[in-house]
Amino acid sequence: MLVDVFNKILGTVFGGLIFTFFIFVLNEHCFTVKDLTGVWEMQTTTEETAYNKYKGMQLVYNVHLLQKGDEVIGSGEKRKEIVNQVEQQYTSSQIVTATIEGYYKRQFLGKDLVNLYIIEDGTNRESRISCALKFINEDKIVGEFYSTAAQSIGVVTMQRK
Repeated sequence: MLVDVFNKILGTVFGGLIFTFFIFVLNEHCFTVKDLTGVWEMQTTTEETAYNKYKGMQLVYNVHLLQKGDEVIGSGEKRKEIVNQVEQQYTSSQIVTATIEGYYKRQFLGKDLVNLYIIEDGTNRESRISCALKFINEDKIVGEFYSTAAQSIGVVTMQRK
């Protein structure tokens, strides 16, 4: 009787260890964390805004990201804007810099998420941009943004360079 109880306990513990090892291997090899570290081009397209002139405006940034676990930090530079199909490349004195913080969220039953919070040192004032992004593949993430600059809302695409 005591041997049967011991065998059942041993079987349960052994089964638990096998299950834990299986989940570990699955987590490490099938559901790997994508690495955001590197240089990206970020493009925003404004869809809604309090300032009608900005509707449809596209902004292009060069972004440098560093990922440490789930934490993402970085910096960026606004390099170009396209308004009413007129493209303006920023000169070195016009470039607007930005500081980036965020986090990576693994989704086991969907696409992984990236949330970025950007503080842009604008010409006239500081503005903030919140981005909620999903992975398309290792080198492309897309989503939505909200900016305090003219209360702008739109789509954002980031492509690894």
